[in-house]
Amino acid sequence: MNVIKCHIVEDEPLAAELLTDYIEQIPFLKLHGISVTAIEASLVLNKIDIQLLFLDLHLPGMKGFDFIKGLYNPPKVIVTSAYPQYALEGYDLNIVDYLVKPIKFERFFRAVNKLQIHTSPEFNKKVVYFHENRRNVPVEEDDIYFIEAQGNYIKVYLKNSMISCKTTLKKTILNISDSKFLRIHKSFVISCSKIESFNKNYVTVLNRELPIGRFYKNSVNDAINRIFR
Repeated sequence: MNVIKCHIVEDEPLAAELLTDYIEQIPFLKLHGISVTAIEASLVLNKIDIQLLFLDLHLPGMKGFDFIKGLYNPPKVIVTSAYPQYALEGYDLNIVDYLVKPIKFERFFRAVNKLQIHTSPEFNKKVVYFHENRRNVPVEEDDIYFIEAQGNYIKVYLKNSMISCKTTLKKTILNISDSKFLRIHKSFVISCSKIESFNKNYVTVLNRELPIGRFYKNSVNDAINRIFR
């Protein structure tokens, strides 16, 4: 997997700390450092091949957009700002994305996934993040066997492990690929590629018989027929 070397340009310590934490959770990002002014950042860019800047707009001495305009060959830029009204100006400068503070991890993740500088097949595999024990755990979709809902929690079953996190199955479905997963019950979503066997009442995944809900029988039957025909 290619790794993007990134740099934060931010004069607010708490904002820089949050971005640092988010970056550390993304496998394809590597943080080079933090600058608190545009001048400091320009010195870094003159010495280091930085591929991505997380850039605040209101910096001491020089505004963020003026900094971008002054660069001969700027890296990719994701703007982080408390002022949404400047977003259009940013996109005119060909920024990757414009993140409005306070920035949630899900929004940050969508922004970094817009980067087009990765072309390797490994990078193109979709990664889903599950929040467990105060950390966002990255999981490739292809590694998921099935997901089970239990009250206000879900359990994500992998080949040799399981992840438990506080969220709903409904929200989780929005973050996974429709073409790869199939809902068979109000409490179960399965990976289509991990089906081991099936009948009219059950689907076997990871050596476990999962029930097909009455409401889902017709749609599950149609989907399985398409998969195995």
